[in-house]
Formats: sequence, structure tokens, C-alpha cells
Amino acid sequence: MVTIHQSYMVVECNRSYIDLLFFHDPEKCLEGIIQLKNSVIGSNRQKSTVLRMGLIPRLLQILREESHSQLLCETALILNSLAKGTEDNVETLLEAGVLPVLLQGLVHQDQRYVEAILCCLRTLFRSELTPVECMYEDPWAVRHLILMATQTHSSNQECIATILTAVCKTPDHQNYLCAHGAVPALTALLCSPVYKVQLPSLRCLTHMCYQNLKVSQALVVSSYGGRTVPDILVTLMTRDKPTEMQLAAAKCMTFLSRTGAVHSEDPRIVFKALPTLVRMCKRSALQRRGRMELRHLLTWQRWTL
Repeated sequence: MVTIHQSYMVVECNRSYIDLLFFHDPEKCLEGIIQLKNSVIGSNRQKSTVLRMGLIPRLLQILREESHSQLLCETALILNSLAKGTEDNVETLLEAGVLPVLLQGLVHQDQRYVEAILCCLRTLFRSELTPVECMYEDPWAVRHLILMATQTHSSNQECIATILTAVCKTPDHQNYLCAHGAVPALTALLCSPVYKVQLPSLRCLTHMCYQNLKVSQALVVSSYGGRTVPDILVTLMTRDKPTEMQLAAAKCMTFLSRTGAVHSEDPRIVFKALPTLVRMCKRSALQRRGRMELRHLLTWQRWTL
């Protein structure tokens, strides 16, 4: 039987620093990890080579067994870089069991490592290949992400909101997220001064309230800084906001109206969401999407009148 250590020797890209990955000395192993990271970042060819060499089990072993903070961080960065390659890369990582190892890393005390873990999870969940049910098989993971959402810095918040959006696929997911505090946590993130935090948070709330009256009702009464979610959405539809933000906010308001949580004749629908969608129809980059949301809202309004 060929071992993990032996498997790399049969490929043409044999490099001496690969040996360092298998040293028990953390500093020596770190030296090899850093060189490996530098070789894979920005090169899909090198990423594929690493996968062919069978190094993923060793990288996951490092995450499971080592305590050297920088070694853990650099290894997580390599996995994130590999996940940013092709869909085949993602599939290989998933088959190797990367998700359970990464999820365990969320509770680590080193915040730099946690940040690297979140970035890798975000990359993986951007792929349709990544199974979302794994997040609900170990429910603590989703609850922990929600708890972290308002207790960490903006780059982590962006990752968390993106991950939660990706794992919200069914009514059961919507209800689970709502029941475990996602609505107030994401409402707070809507008021973040950082656009990259606001937009994925808004998209997650939109996913949660889609055709779900219970969640929509929770959104309507949720507030932060004395403003309810619908009022916050109105501010996100102002002309000084990026067009992507305006459309996302109008879409969320549309979904709230379609469930009946916000009345179709509410001034925030009539005088803000509708004009925003009409305005979006005139923007060539968003024309098709804006018209789609406008058609949905108008259809619903005609049905309810």
C-alpha cells in the first residue's frame, strides 16, 4: 500500500519542501507549508498538482492535530486557495472530509485561525457541490455562526452572512435560522458601515423571508437602533447607495409584501420599493433583474387588491 508520504514521489513535480510537511517539528513543517502556500496561490496548475500528490489528508491532519497557531493559519489558507480553483478541486476537498475539520476550527481560540477557517468555508459554500445539510447535521455550527455574527470584525461578518445565505435553501432552513437568532443578528449587520457586510446580510434575510410568512413577520418587527427592518430597507434604497444594494433592498421588501407581512399599499412599497425597481429597469446592467422583481411585485399587488 502506498502511503500519503510516498505518493508525492511518483509525480513529476517532486519538490524537496514537500518532505518538510511530514516533519514532527512544527517549525520545519511550517517552513514547508509556507512554501507550498506560495506555490499554489494564483496557479490553478499548481493547485491541481497538489491534489494529484495526495497531500490533502496531510493538510487535514495538521488542522486536527497541531496546536501551532501560524501552522494552522497557513494550512487553512492553502485549503482556501485550493477551493478557489476548479470545481474538481472542491469535489476533491469535500471527498477528503474537509468540512467537519473546518467546522471544528470555528471554536479555536486563535482568531486569525478562525478567520482563515471562515474564509475557506465561504469559498466552499459558494460552490453548488458543497452539501448544505452538513451544517444542520451538527446544529451547533449554525448556532455558533449566528452567535459570532455580532461579536467579530467585519471580514468575519461578511463570511458568516455569505455562509448563512448559502445554507438557507428550504423552509426548514429558513425556520431554523429564524428560531436560533439569525434575524436580530443580521438586522444588526444591515446597519454596519461596511458595504461588504451589509449586502450579504441583506441577501441572507431575503433568502430567509422568501415565501415564508413566519420569518417575514419576524423581520417586520425586528429592529436595530430604533429602526425596523422595513425602515432600514428604505434607507438602503436611496439613490446614494450602490445599485446592487438598492435592488437587493427592493427585492427583500417585495418578498415581505408577497407574504403579506407588509401590506401592498404600505407607503414603503408604493413610494419606495416600486420606484426603486422602476429606476433599476432603466439601468442596463440590472435591467432584466429589475424587471423581474417589478413584475413579481405588480402581479402580487393586482392579486391582493
